[in-house]
Amino acid sequence: MKTPLVYGSLLRLALIAATVSIQNTAFASDTVQSPGQKPVPSLLSVAEADFKRGAYDKVTEALWKNIDTLDRKALILLALAHEKKNDPTNMLKVANILTSKNEKDFEAYYLIGGAQLMKKKSPEALEALKTCLDINPKYLPAYTKLSEMYEEKKNYYELRILYQDMLENIGRKAEFLSKLCEINANDHQEDQALSSCKEAIQKAPRVAENFVYLGLVQKQAGDIDIAKKSLKSAADTHTKSEFAQYTYASLLEEQKNYLESSQYYLRATKADSKSARSWLGYAKSSFEIRKYEAALEAFKKACKLDQKNAVAFRRAATALKNTKDTGWTDRFSSAADACSGY
Repeated sequence: MKTPLVYGSLLRLALIAATVSIQNTAFASDTVQSPGQKPVPSLLSVAEADFKRGAYDKVTEALWKNIDTLDRKALILLALAHEKKNDPTNMLKVANILTSKNEKDFEAYYLIGGAQLMKKKSPEALEALKTCLDINPKYLPAYTKLSEMYEEKKNYYELRILYQDMLENIGRKAEFLSKLCEINANDHQEDQALSSCKEAIQKAPRVAENFVYLGLVQKQAGDIDIAKKSLKSAADTHTKSEFAQYTYASLLEEQKNYLESSQYYLRATKADSKSARSWLGYAKSSFEIRKYEAALEAFKKACKLDQKNAVAFRRAATALKNTKDTGWTDRFSSAADACSGY
């Protein structure tokens, strides 16, 4: 049986322990976050903020100092910062760290592909990007980068296969169908182009290019009357498309219908006032119907936008000499000389 003295001592000890416990709890709470106190930003959040404001040197410096502790998200940010700094060597180092941690990391292979492209090593870039898609066939950025590579080489065969894969693996999106329509038309694959362009028109009826490429394919196939109807419809329906106006005007010019071609070329210049080809088309068609004032001004604009048009300008000036109209001949010759830099 405890004496009153012992009982009192135990009670005091319990009270002291409770008080210490309460104090410790309060201290721990203050250490985590006191009311109104802002949390300390993490290394990653600071790096992300620096990346967004373009401070890429700060990002790479901070993350390399902590390379042993970085998770996947931070490593990808580090690689992207080196990409922004045009530093493919260190970008590759980081991407290789990612693949060493996970050989199925498709984004790491995408980064390797991008770095190899920066180093102008196309075969290595192709291999990395294809590995990325082998792992994840739905990864759109890899398709986009491959598409850019094939576009640069005008490799329509590989482009066609690539977009067919995109349609199969990602879905029959309107933008993929439109691009496949363009590829098939440019590669003179009439049957495939007719199919892809018609499906593209159904998916994206507001995209002028789909209608224009359909008309061009029909022209390639020798269906001139059908092609002319399609291209006229495209131009009349999509009045803000320079491509639609220009393509139909070009067909009219080929048929020596200069009166109408000049009208559609003029519409093309209104759709895009900086289109050198449209100003040149308008100049040549106007010249053919003896609208010399309009032709002269159009030649000047075409030449200002692209000095290569000086050749056509000089050809028109030479043709005027046979008309014995010295007034127009002198004006054209003088302007053509100025265009040529003489």
